[in-house]
Amino acid sequence: DPGFCDTLRETLESEGFTVRTATDGAAGVALVRDWQPELVLCDLHMQGASGLDVLRSLRRDRLTASVPVVFLTGDHAEATQRTLMDMGADDFLPKPLRLDELLRAIRARLARRQQVREDTERRLADLRTSISHSVPHEFLTPLSAVLGLSAFLVDEGAEQPADVTQEAATTILAAGRRLHRLIEKFLLFTELDLLLRGTDARARRAG
Repeated sequence: DPGFCDTLRETLESEGFTVRTATDGAAGVALVRDWQPELVLCDLHMQGASGLDVLRSLRRDRLTASVPVVFLTGDHAEATQRTLMDMGADDFLPKPLRLDELLRAIRARLARRQQVREDTERRLADLRTSISHSVPHEFLTPLSAVLGLSAFLVDEGAEQPADVTQEAATTILAAGRRLHRLIEKFLLFTELDLLLRGTDARARRAG
């Protein structure tokens, strides 16, 4: 309901929140992906995509999967509420809304999101320190094996028995696989770090 959206937006803005609105589910999903808000308020029954469709879409997208979603609904059936929670909803508020309950729910979810972010940042900081100290050594150990044994095979392999060259080749393969795993882990960490830094930057701009 556009009128309800406008009233809710004005009420939340008067409390100091920055608000964007959409009047159908598909537009809401597109807005969340583009704007990356700290929290989503969503009606359950809407024209076109329902609130369940919206929640399903947001949870499937890694960029929006962790955004808290609070439902506003007049459907008080326990089965509906259970379905919402099973699909990843963070809370649901009954209509007609009470402003104090709405604000309490919003602030509680934002506080929880901030706590999770701080915990994640702390763990990433510890991981950065660990990686900065261990990565050079972890990379060099298998790389030294690959280079040393490769040089041995190039220089002397033709003169060595088959079992010696086979053992050297097996060791090179094992060292190469270890190095590959290390690189994959390092790239995963880098991706997570960049994703978190991007989320923090958007949060600072929104604030």
